[in-house]
Amino acid sequence: MVSKQLQALASDWGFNTDQQIWGENHGYMMAVEDGQGVKLMTVAYSSLTDEQRGALERFMDESKAIYAVQNYAVGEKMLAVQIKDSGVSGKVGVQRVIDFWQALLPVLNEKDVHGAKYCAICGEGIDGALDSNTVRINQMVARAHHACVDQIQQEAETANDAFHSEKKNYIAGFFGALVGALVATIPWILVQHFTGFLASALGLLIGMGAYKGYKIFGGKDGKATVWMIIFSTVVAVAFTQIAMLGIVMVENNIPLLYENFAKLLSYKELTDAMLGDLAIGYLMAGIGIFATAKKIHRSGKGCAPSVEILE
Repeated sequence: MVSKQLQALASDWGFNTDQQIWGENHGYMMAVEDGQGVKLMTVAYSSLTDEQRGALERFMDESKAIYAVQNYAVGEKMLAVQIKDSGVSGKVGVQRVIDFWQALLPVLNEKDVHGAKYCAICGEGIDGALDSNTVRINQMVARAHHACVDQIQQEAETANDAFHSEKKNYIAGFFGALVGALVATIPWILVQHFTGFLASALGLLIGMGAYKGYKIFGGKDGKATVWMIIFSTVVAVAFTQIAMLGIVMVENNIPLLYENFAKLLSYKELTDAMLGDLAIGYLMAGIGIFATAKKIHRSGKGCAPSVEILE
């Protein structure tokens, strides 16, 4: 669901509303959505010549400061722009989108960039509404021939099937995740041991290390990958506490025997301190796992475009 400010803009522009606002504006298919501190805007076109691309890139470079453009990409089929959204209300970001579009439109027209009257997939002309669909391809909303939409949907299904049927090498990847997670505990152990400061924040590295190890050992991204990383991280964080206790025992000439570990862990003050450190470690490791899980999710989605017929 979009913000009230984007809903108002959709009403002014005659756009449709779902997770984005989208529609045709002066011959170009556009979509705008809310991001974290930004408004995300895409403008679709059928193709670009070198001259057209150069003109758009120059315009974008000149517009960064004027319209608070945080980032942009001049792609083969669309212009994607992130515009900073200042203030709580979101009105500033919406006004910047309006101002930016009013400045961009003359450039598109002057350079004769083909918009909604041309298929965004094959680049050929569209005869009318009966000849085309409005589609969302990932974040881009565009017009395309029925046959082109069917083709890209089939290609997406084929790519997804290939991704999910590919051998994931889970066994080797699992051992790699364990190794990577354990290696990633070293900074935490060293910092806390030599400085005496609580270094649980370095648990953030463990999930990342587990994923790195998974990939190094030949694991491929799949549905079970995240669960392997979670398991490896849980083991590694617990290992960190045992390892640091073991270091203290060695320094105090206490033999590394089960009985000695059990005796030390019977002291409430020690176990309370370890549990507190463990809780923070799991919290920070969870943040690292979340970032890694998003990366894995994008990897799975990135094997094929997401295609949704809107009209």
